[in-house]
Amino acid sequence: MMTLRSAVIKGRARFTPDGLRCANPREADEERLCNKLICKPNDAGQTAGKFRCDRCKQDIEVALVLPRRVA
Repeated sequence: MMTLRSAVIKGRARFTPDGLRCANPREADEERLCNKLICKPNDAGQTAGKFRCDRCKQDIEVALVLPRRVA
């Protein structure tokens, strides 16, 4: 069975144990990230789709991709 992994292909976001979080710098404080929870993963631990952060209005796109093979 092949397992696909989630990858951010547009925007700034990061994966955390609780889900996908916005990683765009805040306007008022460039040192801090927005950190708004965008979505939670499905039962297989995957996330995919087009999202928009409610706080900073950034567009984020996540796709399922094949894991890279390391030689």
